[in-house]
Amino acid sequence: MRKWPFIFIAGLLVLLAACGNSSESTGGGDPKAGGSTLDRLKKEGKVKLGVANEKPYGYKTSDGEVTGVAPEITKAVFKEMGIDTVEGEVTEFGSLIPALQAERFDVVTAGMDIRPERCAEAAFGDVEIRYGEGMAVQKGNPKNLHSYEDIAKNPDVKVSIMAG
Repeated sequence: MRKWPFIFIAGLLVLLAACGNSSESTGGGDPKAGGSTLDRLKKEGKVKLGVANEKPYGYKTSDGEVTGVAPEITKAVFKEMGIDTVEGEVTEFGSLIPALQAERFDVVTAGMDIRPERCAEAAFGDVEIRYGEGMAVQKGNPKNLHSYEDIAKNPDVKVSIMAG
């Protein structure tokens, strides 16, 4: 069995030059006027947020409000920047970056690994939350499992994982 170096990053803001001040900013800034996306967002006083549909990290309530760990962190960050209105929309995880590139959203947030191919498509903000791996065993740990090596050495061990 191979070791999987999973580091799941949740509540991650993916910003397409949203915090940049350069004239090369994309995602809605006006490079000719020397403005950044952040300048535009502050002027408009609102942010269009794309959220992956993954409870408890991001979802829509029965009242139609977008909430969850990631959107609430996003709202707090932008509030600190002086932007009080965050208009959220729930969408599928796989459409977050394409929608960001199409300027349907100013910012997207989801549990998203930072990978080179994603870095080529969008600029990542600071990581807010990190999750490591863990495993649950039967009460009392009757097979004495403490590592992936223990699992690999014991042919009687069965492992269950989540789909997706």
